[in-house]
Amino acid sequence: MTPAVERLRTTVICLLLTAAVTVQGAGLVVSDTKLSLTQDPLGYLQRSLHLWDPAGGAGQLQNQAYGYLFPEGPFHALLIGAGLPPWSVQRLWQSVVVVTAFLGARAVATRLGLGTPGTRLLGALAFALAPRTVSQLGAVSGELWPYALAPWVLLPLLDPTGRPRRAAALSGVAVLLAGGINAAATLAVLPLPALWLLTREKGPRRRRLTLWWLAAVVAATAWWLVPLLLLARFSPPFLSVIESAATTTGTTGLWPVLTGNDLWLQYLGGGLAAARPAGALLVEQPALVLCSTGVAAAGLFGCLRAGTPHRRFLLAGVLLGLVVVGAGHVGALTGPLAPYERTLLDGPLAAFRNVHKYDGLLRLPLALGLAEAAALVQPASVRGRLGEALSQPVALLASLALVGVAAPALTVLQPPGQFAEVPGWWAQTAAFLDAHAGTPDDPRGRALLVPGAPFGEYVWGRPLDEPLVSLLHRGSLVVRDNVPLGGPGVTRVLDAVQEVLESGRGSPALAPFLQRAGVRYVVARNDLDLFRSGAVAPVLVQAALRDSPGLSLVASFGPRLPAGLASLGSGVRSTLPAVQVFEVQGADTVATVVDVLPRTGALRVSGGPETLLPLLEQGV
Repeated sequence: MTPAVERLRTTVICLLLTAAVTVQGAGLVVSDTKLSLTQDPLGYLQRSLHLWDPAGGAGQLQNQAYGYLFPEGPFHALLIGAGLPPWSVQRLWQSVVVVTAFLGARAVATRLGLGTPGTRLLGALAFALAPRTVSQLGAVSGELWPYALAPWVLLPLLDPTGRPRRAAALSGVAVLLAGGINAAATLAVLPLPALWLLTREKGPRRRRLTLWWLAAVVAATAWWLVPLLLLARFSPPFLSVIESAATTTGTTGLWPVLTGNDLWLQYLGGGLAAARPAGALLVEQPALVLCSTGVAAAGLFGCLRAGTPHRRFLLAGVLLGLVVVGAGHVGALTGPLAPYERTLLDGPLAAFRNVHKYDGLLRLPLALGLAEAAALVQPASVRGRLGEALSQPVALLASLALVGVAAPALTVLQPPGQFAEVPGWWAQTAAFLDAHAGTPDDPRGRALLVPGAPFGEYVWGRPLDEPLVSLLHRGSLVVRDNVPLGGPGVTRVLDAVQEVLESGRGSPALAPFLQRAGVRYVVARNDLDLFRSGAVAPVLVQAALRDSPGLSLVASFGPRLPAGLASLGSGVRSTLPAVQVFEVQGADTVATVVDVLPRTGALRVSGGPETLLPLLEQGV
């Protein structure tokens, strides 16, 4: 194959990958990583410059928001600023992720001398369209981006004649480009290059290359590593309220890890499974299960084959990946250290408990092994007529298996709940709050979004992030969601309010309670998808707010929507505006947040902040 033909084939594949990503849900925005990147990227990047966010969660430490400062944030800001529709910018970014992974794996296979020019394309496709990519690209492309860059981190170190300092610097640039959106995912690109260096011949060159590479990695990660250490020091322990190690390692048995189907979200039933529709198909459909197994088996054969170049490195990568991803699994093949690893993952190593992020440790070696195994179909690589006769069917089966693994990417790559744009009533709500709710530094102007829900899942789409977060410019917002970054005290206050709303009965203490919490406006979102979000029905929220003295309806936006339940006492289904804004009486008259009171008549109370609500009901 001439270089021109090889370049043409590579270009065609890149264009086909881009087309496959772009055509799905054209014109619609998906819940990929951060809603703010499509609604207000410049505003979000500006907020990301500060670790402390006074506008959210009654004041909170932002969870790795600084990671979007480079490169995903500027990518969205520049293209959206140039006038491209947000949905197209999303698809372009996702295309960049897939194409980067494909070109990187191909370049590594070429540098290592694995396979032939044609089979290197096959192996690169196996890496770029692996189950992890198919499962996560449409939902969390920011987390998948370091995986795509993993071959590029390794590539400069593979040149045996290159200058150590230059090779280390180029590898460091790739680490820098991996960003800091998800620290665990970025750190996952480092073990394979480290393994390569450890398996090289000892000598001064390896020593210099290793030292320069370590220095380059530290320099490339310091910009997000220092804020991460501050976040870990002062942030509430929100990792204790999300998925446990038993959940994340429950699906990391031998077969799931080898095939790449080790993401626990792929195995959830009900509505949650739709968050990873392509991944769910890969573990539910028998034909696709066989295809995943075939691709993994071919890659493992290529790594085990005696004549494979750099066989020791490839096998070491596979074994390292099996240990890191699967050692904590408890099941039919439970390892002796699994219970101890789970304890660590729920303790000091909690940030790394989603072990599927390290899938690239064995996915890249297996893809390279596939390129080598597929080269056996070449007549010059087999011996005898029988081998030549069997080579073509084997090649066909391997190609069909890869097509099967990638098939879900052609149909359900993007998650459900896509939407053309955030409805205008939310922009109107944000404009109202900006005009009346003060500034983020003024806690008396805070807005409370009710009812609480794990994620923003609405009847018009599933942005997952709250639209008001990206639409507000001056006001501040607090909401009870799945990850309470505002601290345990604020969370307990919000839970106390949630109990009143769930009862459907008003409380004379609700308004004074909210007033003391610095809440001026209560925003009732009646457009939540009750089935997906599990939120309280709007009719109950409406009844609780309406029957609480000191709360008055001051604005409504959007069309009237079903209230979710039959009207209390009437048996007739009611409708409510999509968004209602209630004002807390006297919230704007509080002179100070902290005041001095006389000791005489002081009441000693034992309990949390939610204890104030029943005391106010008793008139204390």
